[in-house]
Amino acid sequence: MAEDRKKKTIHKLYPVIKVLFSTAGKRYPLFFVFEALKTLVQVVQPFLGVIVTRIFGYFGWSIVDFRFGKDIRLYDAREMMVERWKKNTEESIAAWKWQADKNYPCALLSGILSLIRTLITYYYVGLLVIRRVFSIGIFTQMISSAGALDATLGGLVWNIQELMKRCNYAYEYVLFMEYPAALPKGKARIDKKDHKIEFKNVSFAYPGTDKKVLNGINITIEPGEHLSIVGLNGAGKTTFIKLLCRLYDPTEGEILVDGRNIKEYDYKEYMAQFAPVFQDFKLFGFTIRENIALGEGGNSDLSDLIKIVGLEEFIGKLEKGLDTRVFKVFEEDGVEPSGGEQQKLAIARALYKQAPVVILDEPTAALDPIAEYEIYRHFHTLVGNKTAFYISHRLSSCRFCDRIAVFSDGKIAEYGNHDELVIIPDGIYAKMFEAQAQHYR
Repeated sequence: MAEDRKKKTIHKLYPVIKVLFSTAGKRYPLFFVFEALKTLVQVVQPFLGVIVTRIFGYFGWSIVDFRFGKDIRLYDAREMMVERWKKNTEESIAAWKWQADKNYPCALLSGILSLIRTLITYYYVGLLVIRRVFSIGIFTQMISSAGALDATLGGLVWNIQELMKRCNYAYEYVLFMEYPAALPKGKARIDKKDHKIEFKNVSFAYPGTDKKVLNGINITIEPGEHLSIVGLNGAGKTTFIKLLCRLYDPTEGEILVDGRNIKEYDYKEYMAQFAPVFQDFKLFGFTIRENIALGEGGNSDLSDLIKIVGLEEFIGKLEKGLDTRVFKVFEEDGVEPSGGEQQKLAIARALYKQAPVVILDEPTAALDPIAEYEIYRHFHTLVGNKTAFYISHRLSSCRFCDRIAVFSDGKIAEYGNHDELVIIPDGIYAKMFEAQAQHYR
């Protein structure tokens, strides 16, 4: 008897259960939810990601970044920057509005269906109570169960939606992780010592272009040799150094260090062989000591190094000395070094690394003539017996180097020492040297 009553009650509750499942049933199909969400994720999110995050962030930070302050004020770029920011903000708002407009019908339909379901549930269950099919206590339990079931089903749908979104993110990550390594990395060990470096028929074109920046470079640098690299802008000087440092790999040919292709060496150990100072070096908002030492520690005495690069007077005036922060990013009492002082800090960083190969790319471009003279005068003290590459447009620096490689149109057009190159009739080096020398006469 009790069993029959239970079956009868369940039979009478079947419409209630059917209504409760309508969210995931015919009236509000999961397929629609999934497809709508998929469209929003695939179409809206990349669009908003580019507009809101990248462009909006770039203009926003550029306006408040003190490094751009001089150019913005002197070239009256404020209005242009603000207008672009406003325009981008309007486009961002339009994108968000588009998303909201697409989502509104779904949200409205969901609310209406939820209301209808609730009314039907209360009506039907209340009717059963009035007919004394079950008591008020069971009515309360049914309503509570209906709410719990609704929350559970809603949570299930929501979690499935979130899972789809997260899977889209994870898919992009998986694709990224499956990309082949941009630079093949070997496992051969390499010690910090003097090296013989050879470029054998090396050519290079930047990705996305067929134009060769370097074409058929052949040169050998003996251990401890000081090589000056000169040439007009765009001749391939800095690219030559980037290939040596394995920031890129040659398109053709090979680079050998101690008779072995540099691709075969352990990448981290190979990078430790070089201490470069590039034209576009960067200092960080750390202390002076940390900017010099970076990943090498920084507990050793830096006084001799500071004196050699000409920063002794500058640091001596600072209350915190080497522990003064560079720039005012973190502390108001941080120091703002001049261009020349920043360049000296970059040179100090390279020398502190104690790498066997030193690379100086326009190391005195921001220095005054006296500071430049001091750097040249202490050049051999700075570099010592290490292999050194010296890129500069100021040809007076070439006198301190053993050999000079003159780059032109991606090739080494002339090679020798200063005395040999300066007497070549109509030579590139001779013309460049004469063009600079005549202004000092």
